[in-house]
Amino acid sequence: MVRPETPIIQALATLNEAHQQVVLVGDRDRHLLGVVTDSDIRRAMLNRVDFARPVAEIMKPDPLTVGPEPSERDVGLCG
Repeated sequence: MVRPETPIIQALATLNEAHQQVVLVGDRDRHLLGVVTDSDIRRAMLNRVDFARPVAEIMKPDPLTVGPEPSERDVGLCG
């Protein structure tokens, strides 16, 4: 998890180190504020976004989330 003010380049390093396709963006209390995927990073590159800018500028706010034991309704929303 990274904070919203984290530079995009640092979020990219976190994404790479975690060997995942998504980085969670959260506040000091670890409340989820959004997500950044490898696709978001690629789009930022193509749009020539300065990677020193805060990751909040490219994150997707309000991602779809489910609990540890998703219901049938939750699973239906995901696919």
